[in-house]
Amino acid sequence: MKESTGRQMSSSLPVMILLNLSGGTQDACSYFLRGHVFANAQTGNIVLMGCYLISEDLRDSIRYFLPVAFFALGVLMACLIHSRFRRTGRLHWRHLVLTMEIILLFIVGFIPGQLNWLANGLTSFACAMQVQSFRTVRGSAYASTMCIGNLRSGMDHFYKAVTEKKTDEFKTAAIYLTAIASFTIGAACGGHLTNHFSYHTIWISCGLLILCFLLMLIEEEDDLEALEKKERQELKKEQEELKEEKKELQKEQKELQTEQNELKEDQKIIREMDEKTQHQ
Repeated sequence: MKESTGRQMSSSLPVMILLNLSGGTQDACSYFLRGHVFANAQTGNIVLMGCYLISEDLRDSIRYFLPVAFFALGVLMACLIHSRFRRTGRLHWRHLVLTMEIILLFIVGFIPGQLNWLANGLTSFACAMQVQSFRTVRGSAYASTMCIGNLRSGMDHFYKAVTEKKTDEFKTAAIYLTAIASFTIGAACGGHLTNHFSYHTIWISCGLLILCFLLMLIEEEDDLEALEKKERQELKKEQEELKEEKKELQKEQKELQTEQNELKEDQKIIREMDEKTQHQ
């Protein structure tokens, strides 16, 4: 799939908002329904794992270790998909990532509480693929499943906007604020809906990801048409440049032929003069 046609839809603001809404929903579901384990915030899981480990509570330490391990595997899977499946027809490799994520989260909605470790692991695996695959929005790096990096970057750009009076920095800071707000809304709505839909709440995340898939599909097709148009324009320009070069080459050849003719004439005159000199 296309890697560069200007700004990709996978890096657009609508896709970023949907991904962050989904990320917040995933975290709320895993925390409130699956034993207070974070699907996305692996720092929190590592902290709790360490605390239980030092307390010699091996069972709970493993409960927090498993999502971390699944998260690591999810990153590797996203890297593998990226390297093996760049484009298949109209589909981008990120479409494959979204498809796998949707399937995994849909399965999680059926997993009973007795297998929370598996549900958390699959959710973390899906989350890792998402955060690894969708890393920029309008040219700025961000994370769709956590907020600490977005908060740091947002405040950094806000400071530059205030001190350097740059409008672009304000716009970038606003994008990061939007990312945090959408994640918060996803977490709040997801947490509230767990009271009504229990384990099936995770399917809301599936719906948001399906919207991402469709939105990217439409835009990727538009981007492909734009790329083809751009390539045609570049090809036409190259053909025109080639014609100009051909004309220049023909002109140079004519000039060279003229010089050769003049040289022959000069040589002929010199020979005639030599012959006259010899006769004298």
